[in-house]
Amino acid sequence: MRRILGDRDFPIATYSLIGFNLLLYLALIGTIREEIYRDWALVPGRAGLLQMFTSTFLHASVPHLALNMFFLYLFGRRVEKALGSVEFFLFYIGSGFAASVMHLSIVFAFMPPEARMQHALGASGAIAGVMGVYAIRFYMDRFELGPVRLPASIVLLGWLVTQVFLGIVGLYAPSLTIGWLHLDLSQVGYWAHLGGFIFGMGFAQLSQLGIEAQKEYLLSDAQDRLRRGTLLDVARDFEELLTVDPEDPFAYAELGRTWMLLDDPEQSLPYYEKALKLYLQENRRDLAVERLRELRSVWPDLPLESRLQFRMGCILEEMGEFDEAVKELDLLVRSGRRTAEAEMAALRIGEIQLTRLRRPDLAAQTFKRFLQTWPESDWRQFAEQNLGRATNER
Repeated sequence: MRRILGDRDFPIATYSLIGFNLLLYLALIGTIREEIYRDWALVPGRAGLLQMFTSTFLHASVPHLALNMFFLYLFGRRVEKALGSVEFFLFYIGSGFAASVMHLSIVFAFMPPEARMQHALGASGAIAGVMGVYAIRFYMDRFELGPVRLPASIVLLGWLVTQVFLGIVGLYAPSLTIGWLHLDLSQVGYWAHLGGFIFGMGFAQLSQLGIEAQKEYLLSDAQDRLRRGTLLDVARDFEELLTVDPEDPFAYAELGRTWMLLDDPEQSLPYYEKALKLYLQENRRDLAVERLRELRSVWPDLPLESRLQFRMGCILEEMGEFDEAVKELDLLVRSGRRTAEAEMAALRIGEIQLTRLRRPDLAAQTFKRFLQTWPESDWRQFAEQNLGRATNER
């Protein structure tokens, strides 16, 4: 049974935060709110580290709570899936602190002294941080509003411009009236929102989330082009993907496959070789073997670099794919390269045939060929011993 805490498909941290905020609000019904706000909300004139934390979980009214929880639900699930549940929770707390720091800075730097005794509370600063991550990691997402589909980047940009505008106006006027709309700017922490949002964007850029976003959308473009059959455009997309992450084995493998579909082995092979090396560096041997088989399905006799070819043959042997291992190692031997890897490949073929495939007749032929090809080899005695053993077992 899978542990829910470690399951990134279930946003346990997001739902837990929503549940905690709801339960806390219900628990405080009937209490004296002013006392709660005085002790636990963020009051710049007597702010402490504890209040910078607790104020994030307090809400002034049902609409205030409902709106914040809606935005946490809307943005939190995707961001939690990208970060992981524990990381998301820690980031959420950090985002709330960043929002509080921004609010305190603006109050002390630009607002009149009486503003220092006004309490600030609510999860909106922390949620703005989640939105900041969303703006970097999922900027190409779309929101469906009835028949209208709006890019997430446009929605978030509109929200950001609004926060900046109202935040600046709020520095000079306590309220704003536009036609029938009247806004009490002193009751909303616009600068706390901006602090959380900036923190979230900065966090996403400093982590791998920004790179992951670019890779995801470049890959999506490449796959769309592949379905349309524009292979040269696909190659350009994957080359752009490598400018984002030059150590991405998947991009190299897909470039190799694209040039394979274009029937150009000279272009294809270097990309496949780079992909195999990177997969092996990451200890992802199964993916390396999968890509090697993909290459062999079209070009069964195309040799790799000597060291890489020998290593792939040994990996196939370790995986129990003895026939494939022999073919890969034999390809290196038949390439005519007089390298240490080719020499060792010939010996490995003989051993596999003798001990794994139980074909002493083939093993005897292999060891004879080895002695003819490398008569001065340091491994001559080893080959002669195995030749004698193979001859006796025939």
